[in-house]
Amino acid sequence: MADTKWKRLDTRVANASPSGIAQADLYQMYAYGHKYLRHQQHKTVVLIYPCTETFFAPMDPFTFENEFTLFILPYNLDPDPELDRLMPGEEIPLVDIE
Repeated sequence: MADTKWKRLDTRVANASPSGIAQADLYQMYAYGHKYLRHQQHKTVVLIYPCTETFFAPMDPFTFENEFTLFILPYNLDPDPELDRLMPGEEIPLVDIE
């Protein structure tokens, strides 16, 4: 399950979490995981944010209660192909939602 965000992550903003991710976004993915993936053996959720100068590579995955894995990925909104070099490819395990 994936959710895209329009806001840009910025850890330099006052009162930001170290990752720049809003606590509400984390709660949202936790709730989605419980509602829609409760019967799945491998529960994977993904948050996708626009690339920035400080967020241009996938973050280390988070684990919720040893039950869900949350991947946080950048998405390049700039059509400049030169910026694609900032986005290392990383395979994410996908699961079918029944």
